Amino acid sequence: MTSAESVVREFGENTKQLAIDTAEEQGIVLDDAFYARCRAVNQAMVAILDEEQGAPAEIDQQTAELGEQFLASFGENQRNLVWLFIGCQAGFNLLSDGLYVAALESFGLVRSVAGQFKNKKGDFRAIFAAYGRTGLDKRHEPNRKLKDWTINLYEIGKYKSVKQFAKTVENDVLVEAKTLGAKINHYSARDTIATWIYGHKKSKSSP
Repeated sequence: MTSAESVVREFGENTKQLAIDTAEEQGIVLDDAFYARCRAVNQAMVAILDEEQGAPAEIDQQTAELGEQFLASFGENQRNLVWLFIGCQAGFNLLSDGLYVAALESFGLVRSVAGQFKNKKGDFRAIFAAYGRTGLDKRHEPNRKLKDWTINLYEIGKYKSVKQFAKTVENDVLVEAKTLGAKINHYSARDTIATWIYGHKKSKSSP
């Protein structure tokens, strides 16, 4: 373990303890059921983000639906506290990937949310919006680069149709995905490519 990783991990562990203390102060029982719900919600979010980025789904639909049901059943305080623990886990995941700055940002946002509880302000919208732009976005950066690379291929070429383009460049996109460390399902690569291009064309035609 490098010195940088050690420092970030210690910061993360302290942040996790802060999340635990904050939850207990709010009267939340941190039992196995609560942590199971946190994991389900987290996995549901991951599945949604993976689908948006054209990456293979990492969980089944039943788990995603379970996470959504849990969120709907939580009260406001409990829902916001769930984000604390999801943010901590995201930070440790980013740390494992060697993304130290992104991990620090994720842990920092958890601390910001915890501070909101202590100040009893209850305004988490801006914090969660920032969270979505940092830790979670970092995870999908390779897929965004692959998407941009693929769109650029389409723009500089001449193809009769989007389907023809997807079929022609499928193997090239899969090779580039490995280079970038992006996740793309081999079996549905053509569909993913076509979806990216259709979305790009739609955004260009929108006023």
